[in-house]
Amino acid sequence: MNKEPKVTQHKTLILIIVLALLSRIIFLLAVSDIKNMHSYEYGEITKNLQHGNGYSLFYLENDSLKLEYKTGTFPYKSAYMPPGYTSFLYPFFIINNDLIRNLFISLIQILLSVLNVFLIYTLTRQMYSENAGIIAAFIYALLPEFIYASANINVVVLYHSGVLCLFYLLQKGKIFSDYKILSLFILISIFLIYLRFEFILFIVLLTLFFFKMFGIKRISIIYFFIIVALSPWFIRNYMIFRHFPLLSTSTGLNLYRGNNEYFVGCWGDDSLFAKLKSHQNSPDYEYEANRIYFKKAVNFISANPGKEVIYGLQKLYNLWVFNNDDKRTESFYYKIPVVVILVLFLLGLFSKISVDRFKYFYLFFVYFSLIAIIFFALPRYQTMLKVMIIPFAAQGAAILYDYVKLKFTDQ
Repeated sequence: MNKEPKVTQHKTLILIIVLALLSRIIFLLAVSDIKNMHSYEYGEITKNLQHGNGYSLFYLENDSLKLEYKTGTFPYKSAYMPPGYTSFLYPFFIINNDLIRNLFISLIQILLSVLNVFLIYTLTRQMYSENAGIIAAFIYALLPEFIYASANINVVVLYHSGVLCLFYLLQKGKIFSDYKILSLFILISIFLIYLRFEFILFIVLLTLFFFKMFGIKRISIIYFFIIVALSPWFIRNYMIFRHFPLLSTSTGLNLYRGNNEYFVGCWGDDSLFAKLKSHQNSPDYEYEANRIYFKKAVNFISANPGKEVIYGLQKLYNLWVFNNDDKRTESFYYKIPVVVILVLFLLGLFSKISVDRFKYFYLFFVYFSLIAIIFFALPRYQTMLKVMIIPFAAQGAAILYDYVKLKFTDQ
């Protein structure tokens, strides 16, 4: 008697996975400009790598700083972007045809995004119930911003895959009782750090919990392998910039954009640009620019604590609701799902508060909020955060469904 509901749920999951695949392929073919997809700094660095310039980005042309790859230029060595997504793109950029290359990148990301539908179903079912898992899969499959992310060249889909796998392991527990699970946990953590360097803050916060439960010896295993994995990047940056350790040369800029005298997201003023311009001829441009931005931001923070509180609240709103200053969030196709999912998330979150069961998820929300407060929050940051919002939103939807069903049954 119990087999039929399970068979029905499995059929529903298969249907959702098919819908996820079809919606992404249709969006790719009907909406995306496949030939002219923007690969941002990741693509430009990849082109420089493949043309013998090393891990480079910026270069000087006609007294102006450029970053788009161009033959015959000599770009400065870079640590502006983490090398994880660039490594993913590298094999595809062997293909010289833009259309074919972008098509292959998008198709791989679409397949990973479809895999994420199954992963979020599995994770949510593990957290709550089969019904919540199905709803989570449905949300991930058809949420417009996830469809968009899968059919564009960006880090979101790979980040979702890594986070879902990591949290599946955390929910299973036994991180330190099974060395296979521990090895997977460390490998996924390294993968996520190389995708987004700030993820190392989450690992630090996470290991504070581990320290209470497992002690320093076991925690040191995690840090040892992470440091070993990051050491080639540290050593390379020290050899180039003569400063150690150096994760990224964009930290100062991001800090300044979130903490300046004008507005959140500001790139700078004429006096700041003049300082930056004085270093444009230096091969250490990225390091010097990072230092200038960082110093400017720190001075502003220390001199304006009141304004920083207001900025902090604004940036939290930008992360958790939407950034009204960004044109990409103007569409109702973006705003309506954001509001609906946020309401369902709050319902699911507060329906059952359990530090023991959901502590890692709460920590993830704290981590993302801290990053937003320290730096700032672009729309894609909310898209990356949302992968852990959906399980709670799915539970909220399941509660709402059960309530409405009960009401109609009573009548």
